[in-house]
Amino acid sequence: MSPLASHVFCDDAMKDFNPKVWVSVSDDFNLERVTKTILESATSGPMAEFKEFNKSPFHVGALGSKIVVTTRDANVAKMMGSTVYQLDCISDDQCWKVFEHYSLLDITNNRPQNFGLVKKKIVAKCSGLSLAARTLGGLLRCKQVEEWEEILNNKMWSLSDNNGILPVLKFSYHYLPSSLKRCFAYCSLLPNDYEFGEKQLILLWVAEGLVQQQPEDKKQFEDTGSDYFQELLSRSLFQKASKSNDKYVICLMANLIGKERLDSLELKWSYLSGSREMELGMLDMLQPPKNLKELTIKCYAGLKFSLWIGGPLFSNMVRVSLYNCSNCHLLPPVGQLPCLKELYIMGMSAVEVVGPEFYGEGSLPFRVLEILKCSDMKHWEKWLRFDQDMSSGVFPGLKFLSIQMCPKLGGELPKKLNLLTTLEIVRCEELVVAVANYEQVRELKIVGCKALVHSTTVVDLKLLETLCLSNILELRLQAGVFTKGLGKIKELTILSCEQLTASLKNEDRCFPHLISHVRLVVEDNSALVEDLGKELEGLLQVPILACKLEYLEINKCECLSKLPKGLHQLSSLQELHIRHCSRLVSFPDVGLPPSLTVLKITECDSLMYISKYQIPRNLKRIHISWCRSSKSLVEEEKELVGSSSSSFSLCLEHLEISVCPSLTSLSLRGQLYRALKHLEIFTCWVQNARPTCEQLELIAPDGFFRDNTNNSLEYISIGSCQNLKSLPEGLCHLSNLQAFMVSNCASLVSIPRLSWGRRASNLKEIRITGYEKLVVLPEDIHNLASLQELEIDFLEGLTSFPPNLTSLQVYEVKSCKKL
Repeated sequence: MSPLASHVFCDDAMKDFNPKVWVSVSDDFNLERVTKTILESATSGPMAEFKEFNKSPFHVGALGSKIVVTTRDANVAKMMGSTVYQLDCISDDQCWKVFEHYSLLDITNNRPQNFGLVKKKIVAKCSGLSLAARTLGGLLRCKQVEEWEEILNNKMWSLSDNNGILPVLKFSYHYLPSSLKRCFAYCSLLPNDYEFGEKQLILLWVAEGLVQQQPEDKKQFEDTGSDYFQELLSRSLFQKASKSNDKYVICLMANLIGKERLDSLELKWSYLSGSREMELGMLDMLQPPKNLKELTIKCYAGLKFSLWIGGPLFSNMVRVSLYNCSNCHLLPPVGQLPCLKELYIMGMSAVEVVGPEFYGEGSLPFRVLEILKCSDMKHWEKWLRFDQDMSSGVFPGLKFLSIQMCPKLGGELPKKLNLLTTLEIVRCEELVVAVANYEQVRELKIVGCKALVHSTTVVDLKLLETLCLSNILELRLQAGVFTKGLGKIKELTILSCEQLTASLKNEDRCFPHLISHVRLVVEDNSALVEDLGKELEGLLQVPILACKLEYLEINKCECLSKLPKGLHQLSSLQELHIRHCSRLVSFPDVGLPPSLTVLKITECDSLMYISKYQIPRNLKRIHISWCRSSKSLVEEEKELVGSSSSSFSLCLEHLEISVCPSLTSLSLRGQLYRALKHLEIFTCWVQNARPTCEQLELIAPDGFFRDNTNNSLEYISIGSCQNLKSLPEGLCHLSNLQAFMVSNCASLVSIPRLSWGRRASNLKEIRITGYEKLVVLPEDIHNLASLQELEIDFLEGLTSFPPNLTSLQVYEVKSCKKL
């Protein structure tokens, strides 16, 4: 905003010109916008249909009308084709007077010896520009005179700048305190030459948490914000607007802080700054640059969105996210953004109908949209069709559609989604899903909807790979059609859905379809697991060539007391996960599938053992947690004595047990676990519950570590085993052991040696904490040259540490005299 133009516009000599119009063109010149602004200013009203005007107002002015254009660009002046008046610079004396006024300089005594030289440098830096003198005065006003020369000699003065920004303005910004710099950087979001009020801007700062104080009330926030505003005004970063004494504009814009390069913007309201009308005004004021590609708006409390959201200027917008704008009852017309590929809408609880306002006024909305996610819209009831939708559909390029937690949304989903590959419908109890409409779907998740429809009259799901069905009130499935395609998918999840189970039972030999997948998850459907087991049990003597099942997960099957024998027939099964099956007591006597490599059991409170006699020989990982009745890994350990080692597990590498208070034994015997690398009985404190594994007294028999000739163990962690009195001898023979941790084992009395003779130890980490009866650390701990991390409790006999530690923590220190 040019001060010269402001003086001319407001001068008494201009009183005979009526009406008078002031328009700021700024760097973003748009002829249509400038012309519309002129007409609106002249008529004192909005131009609803600007398209009717096809003549420039510059050609139809009254006789004697004048146009005054101020610019710093000589090329713009030449383009006007009229008289050019070159504004001369002010004299050095005038520069100094302006500087004195704004720096509040009053030096009559005790001037520095080089004050004359400093004065010359100041005048030189101003280059005859009153704005520079005023800004430099405001900057140096906060500094001691002795500090001036340091600023004047800064190398920033000589740096080139292609944006036409005065160096003194860059200095004014550079020397701002961090709190003020954040506030001013925030102002870069305002449109060029936007006129704003002091209180309006302060409320925006407060809403964004930029006022750095902890006041007791809102007024103190605003008082602090007012101090910030006046400081920026004194540094000439703000200046008064031309037509109003209570409006301001930014003197230094986006070229300084990179607004024009801004391609991603998040606007988040964390404080209710005023009325909902004021919220809209704030959002209007925050219109970003037209090159923006990603926009996120969070917690906006206004009743409607600003017109610029979804407007035609933002043709580069690729991603829009609207989160928790709970008062807006209409969505913005983002359908007309030509490059929009991703749209996320969440927490728009006031929206009841989605329709024309969403699509916009164009002929083909959402022409390139690929991802659409809507969630937590509790009052959304209707999704209206696009009126002009004749053939291709309203979302011709949509690939991912997710609608979650919209309990009132009824009717059906849009059709003709020919490119849709992923469909997620979760907790939309009034919605009917016709899955066969989407022939390209590869992943389908339907949880908690009104009905699932599939018939022979529409396209089959020939590319479906992942299917999840849960809590569907009504299944409208054509007999044999839906299950016929199940063999094509790789991952199947069935949660509840008793009606689906009944439908499967009515079809001839349908359960082989279930084991033809790579992954199968069954939740809250004990009957399905039992029926599957029975059918497989009838095929015990017949090889199941079509079995592809590698992953089986059984969750929340509360009625399941025993795993069916038929599961042993799953010859390709590699991972078995069982969770929240509280009545499960035992596994089948015939054992688990021999192909099994991973077994995870969680919250099966009635389960005592995982095997009758032996662990599957190919099992590599065992995780058991929160199984309060589990006593050991196998039920009859005596059967193992004298048996061939080839019958036992030779592959187990990872054993992890936690929160099993009844555990008494780990069944670690000689060669059975010669491949074991990771042993963890880790601490897990549970409020108002017994300590973890409190019955366990023995980790392994004496000689286990010594006889473990492969020395595979790399990691040992033991915690909260309250009755554990000792660790087996032979730890020193584990030459590959890298981490050893024991914590909160109150009965532990001693820890065996960790190194043996001249054999080098590979131990890098030791943690021994939370014990009561342990009186000495391993006697050779100071000889562990490879040790890097040590965490211990203080002991009286502690006198030295290993030589190469990089991390040391010592707790309960009482005396350091001998350390």
